[in-house]
Amino acid sequence: MFMSALSLLIAFGAKAQGPILFKTLIKEDVVVKDKYGYKDAKGNIIIKPIYDCANDFSGNRAVVNIGSIATAYGMVGGRWGFINQKGVVVIDLKFSEVRSFTENIAAVKTFKKSGETAKWGFIDTSGNWITHPVYKEVRNFEGGIAIVRMDEKWGAVNREGQVILPIEYDKIKDFANGYAIISKKDKYGLIDKNGKVAIQPVFDDMGDVSEGVIAAKKKDKWGYVNPEGKVIVKFSYHRAGNFKEGMGVVGRYNGPILSTPITYGFVNEKGKQVVPCIYEYAFDFKNGEAELMKNGKFHVIDRSGKVLRIED
Repeated sequence: MFMSALSLLIAFGAKAQGPILFKTLIKEDVVVKDKYGYKDAKGNIIIKPIYDCANDFSGNRAVVNIGSIATAYGMVGGRWGFINQKGVVVIDLKFSEVRSFTENIAAVKTFKKSGETAKWGFIDTSGNWITHPVYKEVRNFEGGIAIVRMDEKWGAVNREGQVILPIEYDKIKDFANGYAIISKKDKYGLIDKNGKVAIQPVFDDMGDVSEGVIAAKKKDKWGYVNPEGKVIVKFSYHRAGNFKEGMGVVGRYNGPILSTPITYGFVNEKGKQVVPCIYEYAFDFKNGEAELMKNGKFHVIDRSGKVLRIED
């Protein structure tokens, strides 16, 4: 995720917009080192291979480094900055870590100062601070929002650097389908793509938003809610998976919890139990069909629950 652990996508004649990254061996004193530069589509060198590490261009900016060394964990150390497609350094190599620009904003990390820890902030394509380096950890912008961590708490900022979700949550998952799961005091809730709390942290666990439905756990039972928190499927199951093609895998213990096997079935988006929990295994729907196992045989069903065929 960080540049020090980033797998560089080095193009050798691959299609790319703008200069194409390449690697070559160059002798420095008595040491032969990998160096990175850029070629055009015809293979002509347009930016000399002077960098110890570099990344593909993102728009008119590319991450470059001087002074890093290769380790088992990737390229570390040195100073990081950005060049344009002419090879001009447009943002000085003065950061300890950087990430490529997304939505014209890049996450950068300062060097550690005496008595202080290195911190993350965000810059624009001119190198101006959007948020000053005050965060312990940050994620890239997505849809105008970035998730940030200060000390041990998480929140979110917008493109202007304003905190739009208070930095008070224990965990925030990445956005998926326009929503992100939040956690506070071991309870889970949901925020939308604008950073607004859609569901307060009241559940004991939650799955991802899938097809407008979320598996949620209340006490010892799972059910399903919509992004507004309305209950779609009652909390009566011991297992619940994400919805696929309008169906969700659910499971129940046959007897005392944890001491008897779980059997599986399906519910639909209206909360109806379409397939009873009588199967040993159940797999998500794909192209209108799903496989369930019973007595060592696969039962293939449609969305109505009808068994279409039985296979070994």
